[in-house]
Amino acid sequence: MQYKDYQDYFEDLATAHKAIQHTEAKKRFCDVDPEEIIKGLRTGIDYKNYCLILESFDVRGADRYSDNPRGIYSGAFWVIKHCKASDYTMKKTILNESLDIVYAILARIKKEKEIIPKQATIPHFVDVNSFSINKIGPVGDNCYGWRTEFNFNNSLSQALKYNQSDWL
Repeated sequence: MQYKDYQDYFEDLATAHKAIQHTEAKKRFCDVDPEEIIKGLRTGIDYKNYCLILESFDVRGADRYSDNPRGIYSGAFWVIKHCKASDYTMKKTILNESLDIVYAILARIKKEKEIIPKQATIPHFVDVNSFSINKIGPVGDNCYGWRTEFNFNNSLSQALKYNQSDWL
């Protein structure tokens, strides 16, 4: 699996969800690196509406001595929205609604895993029992919401296949 597959899958979710509705004109999806998280969120994203923010994944090798090495991937996404400063009622609403969106995304992943269990897609590899959901905020320009961590696995057999033509 390539990073593009991971990114495309979550961008498709952001495009399809009614509360997010990401488009090129209404940018409500992006992927972030840890440095961006520390320094502040990317500009050009419509944080006045719900956004899906994707963190890059980490990979840990497993079963490395067999003929089918696996990669255990750890990924995360956020669902966030801008909140007016000191507006506790709005913050409560954002936290409730963004959590509902997180649950809808997880339900979709679970449903797709059931419908297409044998295909090489992101939902097929997701461990539906691995989710951890944590409140985040304020981040960026006073955004609040939820960060969801999850694990998925995939074969690394092709990625780790030695190819002499890669070497001088």
